[in-house]
Amino acid sequence: MNKKSIKKYYISKKTKILDNFDKQINTFRKVLLEQLGAPKTEEILNEIKVEYKNLIPEIIHIESNNSFILREYKDISIALAFAKVMKKCKYSKEEIAAFIYEIQKEVFNSTTNGKTKFIQILFNMLHIFPFNKIYKIIVKKYEKRTQKGDKALNIQIHYVEGDRENFDYGVDILSCPICDIWRKHDVIDILPYVCLSDFFKSLMSNSGLIRTMTLSEGREKCDNRFKRGRKPQNKQKTQFITRKSIL
Repeated sequence: MNKKSIKKYYISKKTKILDNFDKQINTFRKVLLEQLGAPKTEEILNEIKVEYKNLIPEIIHIESNNSFILREYKDISIALAFAKVMKKCKYSKEEIAAFIYEIQKEVFNSTTNGKTKFIQILFNMLHIFPFNKIYKIIVKKYEKRTQKGDKALNIQIHYVEGDRENFDYGVDILSCPICDIWRKHDVIDILPYVCLSDFFKSLMSNSGLIRTMTLSEGREKCDNRFKRGRKPQNKQKTQFITRKSIL
């Protein structure tokens, strides 16, 4: 790909990524407005957009190598920009975590309340529905690439066969570029609270996620275990922080 083609590719991706930002940021706006008021909220959102624009080269790089597994990275990058701005505004880790919880809850409520039968069918076909056969095939494919030492792959994963009693199957994430980037931007202490969104996703998809540790917590892996129909169970050190818990 020549320089002209690279520039054209970058610009086209940048437009789509910024469109995604404009759609997703409304959830942040709603939560912030309730707690901070309009002037402060708009000031923070403007700073978040500047930070997000600066992250676009990293977003494109991650997605180009992990288009399926990390397809939600654009949304996680909004959380990264949010964490950086809130830290700069001198909010504590606990305060930022409480904002993140409210945002995750708002996303969950708006999704579940607005679902039609058609949307439910589409939702169950997405990669966040762990019992989708295509998802399992992709996970195993990524594991093979990991075993072969594929240097283009930024994430390393391991498929775990279920014991048919405690879990149907599992996915261990052994390395993740998201952690690397959050560490690089000095907000790795906030990432564990962002990762808790997986329990909301599990609740929506009825996948029964149990997890005891994550890379973002400084542990050796993310040990995701799924069992259809079971309630999600967070056994990690990191737990949700709400506004009530920090008052």
